Amino acid sequence: EVLDMLVDDMLMRQFLRQNAPAAQPAEVQREVAELKDALKKQNLAFEKWLVDNKMTEQRMLQDVAAHIQWKHYLATRISDAEVKN
Repeated sequence: EVLDMLVDDMLMRQFLRQNAPAAQPAEVQREVAELKDALKKQNLAFEKWLVDNKMTEQRMLQDVAAHIQWKHYLATRISDAEVKN
C-alpha cells in the first residue's frame, strides 16, 4: 500500500511537470505564509508541525509547488461554472 502511494505520487508529479506550468516561487511563498499564519492561529510552531508530519521543509515546499501546479492544470480544464455545479 505504501509503495503504491509512493508510485502514485511520483507519477502525478511527473504528469504535472509535463502538463502544467511550474509554480512560481512567489506563489509557493504565499501559500507557505498562509500555512504559517494558520498554524500560528492554532498556537503551533511551523518547525514542530514539520516534525509532527514527518516532513522536511524541502519536501513541504515540493508538495506546495505540486499542489499549485495541480490547481493550474485544473484551471485550464475546468471552468468556475463547472466547479460550482
